[in-house]
Amino acid sequence: MEALIRWIAESLVIKSIGFLFSREVWGSSVLYRILEKIADTSKVLFRGSFIGILMQSEPWEKNALSSSRFCKVLFYRTNSLAAFKGIIRDAVENSYCYGFLAKICLDFTARPFKILSLVFLPAIFTYAALKGLFSGLSFGEFTAFVIAAGVLITSYFINLNLYEIFKGSFILKAACLLHVRQNSVFSGVDVKYSGLLYLLLGASLGVLRFYLPFKAAVKLIIPAMLLPLIYIKPHFGIYIMAFILPLVDTIYSVLLVGLIFAVMLLKAGKGEFEVPNGTVPAALFFASAAIAAIFSVARFESLKVLLIYAAYFMTFLAFYHFCRKEKVMKTALLFQAISTVGISLYGIYQYFYVKKPTAIAWVDTRLFPEITMRVYATLENPNVLAEYLVFVVPVVLAFIWTSDKVERKLTFCGMLGIILTCLVMTLSRGGWLGLAVAVLIFALAVDRRLFAALMLIAALSPVFLPTVIINRIASIGSLEDSSNAYRVTIWVATLRMLKDYWLTGLGLGLQAFSKVYRDYMIAGTPALHSHNFYLQLGLEMGILGLVSFIWFVWAELKGINRIMRVGNTEKAVFAVAVAGAISGHLFHGLFDHVWFSPRIGMTFWEMAGILAALTASAEAKELQGEIGRS
Repeated sequence: MEALIRWIAESLVIKSIGFLFSREVWGSSVLYRILEKIADTSKVLFRGSFIGILMQSEPWEKNALSSSRFCKVLFYRTNSLAAFKGIIRDAVENSYCYGFLAKICLDFTARPFKILSLVFLPAIFTYAALKGLFSGLSFGEFTAFVIAAGVLITSYFINLNLYEIFKGSFILKAACLLHVRQNSVFSGVDVKYSGLLYLLLGASLGVLRFYLPFKAAVKLIIPAMLLPLIYIKPHFGIYIMAFILPLVDTIYSVLLVGLIFAVMLLKAGKGEFEVPNGTVPAALFFASAAIAAIFSVARFESLKVLLIYAAYFMTFLAFYHFCRKEKVMKTALLFQAISTVGISLYGIYQYFYVKKPTAIAWVDTRLFPEITMRVYATLENPNVLAEYLVFVVPVVLAFIWTSDKVERKLTFCGMLGIILTCLVMTLSRGGWLGLAVAVLIFALAVDRRLFAALMLIAALSPVFLPTVIINRIASIGSLEDSSNAYRVTIWVATLRMLKDYWLTGLGLGLQAFSKVYRDYMIAGTPALHSHNFYLQLGLEMGILGLVSFIWFVWAELKGINRIMRVGNTEKAVFAVAVAGAISGHLFHGLFDHVWFSPRIGMTFWEMAGILAALTASAEAKELQGEIGRS
């Protein structure tokens, strides 16, 4: 693999393209000099002004907040509540319930097979007995119970700890999931557990499973298992969040991030929780969301949507807080990549084996009669799936670039191939454009030879791509495509609405939009939203919401300069990948309402939190360097 990459990089074609895009060539061009002159003039004009402060690369928010009278009062109140927080924390950690759950975690780490056997063996026996007494067992169910019992009885005698099970595996090597070494505290631990308690716990699970439907039992049991795990190891909640985001309904992700945020506040020590980059514009953004909800034309619906916006803010702060540790950041992104491979495989399966006609709203059958299926996997809509995949592709590229072994590079290349295949099958033109922006940013920042290789692949791709894909790409911007003409009509109507609701917005959520849109629609064109993220933000939240969001994005992306300046190659690659993912997402927003699904909105704020964490890490390292030099 490395030999192939070296051969491509050293080929005459790649070297020629790389030379054309080198700094030596374009740095002396007239266009570059004009842009440089405009930038220098802007710095002089705006120096010392509010706009100049926003555009400067140095962080100023922490100093501004620390000197703010409002923040001094707020921090004073927060410090006065620290004793109350300590009382709650002590009450939880000294309780019998917490002690028992912590003991279960330790027991499971030391002897996972034995504990699973002690819990699930009585569970299946209890369930089988109740089912046999009250409704009867079929031969197939009886056989399944016997096989499960045989496996669990055998597992009782397997005396391995969790590290020994995963030792040498890809999961442990790549993610460092257990955060332990061979000579850790869990190696050879002799845990004294009460078998009777586990038997009673298992019997209770069996009773619950019998009296509750399967989904209801799962919804009750899994949160009960997650609560102690997240309290004991809060960063595990970040991993779970990154993994389940595209798999479950929004309500579960909101509840999970609320739990993570509460535990973070409860367990954070003095000085642990810092102000992330972009806090001021983010606070203004969420304040404008609250104002829009209060003055909404559909207030009740908007106040419910405001809870999702609160979850966005908690996601940003939680991922920032925990992902300042590089190991946590990389593990969370790895879990997200693995989850994305899963939904991509499901999407590919859907394309070939699920014979469900594509919705008329998703494709112009007059222009594309050959399109019979656009995949959407677990995300209800092919465009939403494409939006999510665009977030993950640059991250997988970063794993490929930073992996030091050929087998890992090949593994991640396989993952990338699966995700890209699914992205192609979404037939989302906005997603493809967003991907192009994300990958180009990654290539330009990491290695210009990669950019040259991508240009060559793009030039040769028409030879290999199916006709339907080429036609789909060629239709980008064509008003003959009904979906493009449909968007233009809605944009014009939205601009008319924005003229009347530019100050406070018409309110959060699709119901507020639908309530007003019917009075502004053109030629009876129906719409759920404006099909443009920025128009939608301005319409829902007013001018303050739109400006504060653009300010927040600028504050996040300008931190890349600091990260690159510090020179930690691996962190810089991941930072560029995340910045590319955010940029591709925002470019897609020119053609669609990319937060139509709250899961995509939460993914954006997750990525923003990770980028803020990487920026904070670079700031800390740069400060240490300055102290060392002084």
